[in-house]
Amino acid sequence: MRALFAVLVVVLAGCTVYTSIEPQEVDAHHTIRVTYTDGDREIVKDPEIVGDSITGSYSHYGERQTIPLADVRGLEYEGKGVTPLGVLGILLGGLFVASSIACAGEGDWC
Repeated sequence: MRALFAVLVVVLAGCTVYTSIEPQEVDAHHTIRVTYTDGDREIVKDPEIVGDSITGSYSHYGERQTIPLADVRGLEYEGKGVTPLGVLGILLGGLFVASSIACAGEGDWC
């Protein structure tokens, strides 16, 4: 049970956060997430703006493709951040460590 709890804490603490960016910021990121006007999302590697389009390696094509910016509703990059779920994971991790230390002496409540 404690091993499962430890795994849960590690998973919760490593949260992914997507942050919106403008088209002129695309070149600064190795990987971005594109949201199309129809709501579909896709990961693009090595993106760059060429004219009025985004060129990059799109996940469903496997090779470099060009998509017009007119077909794009939003652009985001992926980073690690602190979210409410991540804070909960850190707090639960602290509780796990504290209980492990307290139970090492076989206290009454362990």
